[in-house]
Amino acid sequence: MSKRNEFEEKALERAKLERAAYSGNYEAMRKLGWDPNLMNDKTAAKPINSLGIALKSTTEVVDPKIRAERIAAYKAEKKEQEEKERKERRAELLSQVVESEVPILEALESEIGQQFSQQTSIGILSNHRQGNTKMGFTVDSEKHITGLGLSDHYNQLRTLPESIGQLNRLEILGLQQNNFETLPESIGNLLSLRELDLRFNHISTLPESIGNLLSLRKLDLDNCPIKILPESFGNLKLEWIGINKKLLDKKSKRLIKQAKK
Repeated sequence: MSKRNEFEEKALERAKLERAAYSGNYEAMRKLGWDPNLMNDKTAAKPINSLGIALKSTTEVVDPKIRAERIAAYKAEKKEQEEKERKERRAELLSQVVESEVPILEALESEIGQQFSQQTSIGILSNHRQGNTKMGFTVDSEKHITGLGLSDHYNQLRTLPESIGQLNRLEILGLQQNNFETLPESIGNLLSLRELDLRFNHISTLPESIGNLLSLRKLDLDNCPIKILPESFGNLKLEWIGINKKLLDKKSKRLIKQAKK
């Protein structure tokens, strides 16, 4: 088929769709990408197709009830399509995570009440104060989660599931701007963890297992009402810590000095 004939065929096909759409045909509106909400009860007179050929007039009065039904059907189909696309995006997202760690993400989603929507770069403490991410994570070449961001005051998390401790390759964990008062003991199983951001929470104590995090280098507890640190804190090998030392007792201050040697 020549380019001209192909062009004419497409033009005629569109003209047919326009004619049907002006008649109130919902399916034609959908194919053309028209919103039936913007269509008048009466269609425009004698549409002209792209070849300049006047079509037979299709002007008709569409019954308001029928029009309302068409609009409702359009909205329902649009919602269904959006939900289908959301599920496809979610499946694609979770396919990037090793199967054994998917339930952990789902447990976090259940706790927060919303779903992960992104795989994103997380650099929470790379410059002491850098970047927040809401419901984001990163993975390594083997699909294991290495970074997890749950930092946003809209989340208002109070607890973490114990299963968080199963993320044995997790290196970065951002939990700032939530409502945490403490952390689960299983946090001590995150032996690969290098950066932990807990600022702007209600944390007043840390679990004894925090001392197991021998890979931890950066810890931010700013704007947390923490007064006493566990004895195991002295086992850490921190390069940087953010904390209000004025609230700490003498023993806790000593533990910080010990942890930064």
